Amino acid sequence: MDEEYGVPREEDSWREYPDGDVPIEEFTLDEMAEDEPPEGLYPSEEDGEVPEEEPPAPAPEPYAGEYGEYEENEEPEEVREGPVRRPNLLNKKGKLRRPRWATTDIYEYNKEYLRHPSRRKEWEFYQLSNTRYVFQVTYGTAAYAGLAGVTLVDFTTGERFSSGKKQLFPGDRLDLDFSGGQPHSLKYEDDDLFLSISFDGQVRRILVRSDRFDADISCHDAGDAIVTAMPFSLPGQFYYNYKKVFRDLAGHLYLHNVNRHLDGETFLLLDSGRGILPYRHSWIWASGARETDRGVLALNLGSGLGKEGSPTENAIFLDGKIQKLGRVFFKFSPEDCMKPWRISDTDRRLHLVFRPSFDNHTDTNWFLVHNRCHQVFGRLSGTVELDSGEVLRLKDMPFFCEHAVNRW
Repeated sequence: MDEEYGVPREEDSWREYPDGDVPIEEFTLDEMAEDEPPEGLYPSEEDGEVPEEEPPAPAPEPYAGEYGEYEENEEPEEVREGPVRRPNLLNKKGKLRRPRWATTDIYEYNKEYLRHPSRRKEWEFYQLSNTRYVFQVTYGTAAYAGLAGVTLVDFTTGERFSSGKKQLFPGDRLDLDFSGGQPHSLKYEDDDLFLSISFDGQVRRILVRSDRFDADISCHDAGDAIVTAMPFSLPGQFYYNYKKVFRDLAGHLYLHNVNRHLDGETFLLLDSGRGILPYRHSWIWASGARETDRGVLALNLGSGLGKEGSPTENAIFLDGKIQKLGRVFFKFSPEDCMKPWRISDTDRRLHLVFRPSFDNHTDTNWFLVHNRCHQVFGRLSGTVELDSGEVLRLKDMPFFCEHAVNRW
């Protein structure tokens, strides 16, 4: 039994990683070692170890209600027609109006006010995963480069199958003028792939047709999301993100006419992002879900984006209802992401150990774009404390952790 985390473990699992020997994740990999991490981003001392004492409690993160609030010193917004009026995300100078987190889509993505439109990044990313494979659907643009495509990675064989094409200077072909919680319909077609992504306000649906794939996956859009609007240090830089986990899935996924079953451990994750991010940046993102005695439990955790004090995406979801967490800390080896990870948080509600079994490593070096990502899949065990004080014990929850370093 691991006394610190309260979870069963093999006798030798941690012998080679005594406390202090597994380094806290770094802001960059070797190629970016010359860049200093933002001050206060990670809870590390000069010797690189996690402090034993409890970190000081941060100020509560600013929360937005259904449609957000206005800053007192901001100019009034123009009136928008329609049944729902959301505040604009950006003011007329292209600055994020107010950093917030919320459980629903609270801002209008008014991209006409972007301060540096040539640096915009917009994407819709769906990930279907279980213990056997991961299926990813990407539709997005970085202004000078775009991608509409699908990929399936088989964890057993390590094989990767893809359809779709990268595009250089796609113009407005892959532009996204909405935010993740708004109804929309996207279609893309080339000689290799037909892709359709739609949301009518109630149901989300993904259609894929290619020589390799035949997929029709849908789910009801029930429950809370975790929505964050965060600034960076430079004016005009921001990130607006909408994430949500879905478990009740319908449809099918065929690869080379072989059915990839959507079993009870399969979950679908949406990552909808809009923003102007620094050219060099890094993040950690982790998520998973499973059925428990208390209902469907899902976790969404992250670190690294936004300036210090920005709202975080860290949350527990129980049967679709959010329970917000503060800062989350990841302790792992960036040089070997397949070693166990330890996950904790400021309020000591998470005591988790993640044991990877497959590294979906990608290294893209294409024109101005260079992305290095270790997305490791495996099992999560430990304890999670709910808002009520009740402690849930997890054992072998399907889970992934992602460490990405980007220049794009």
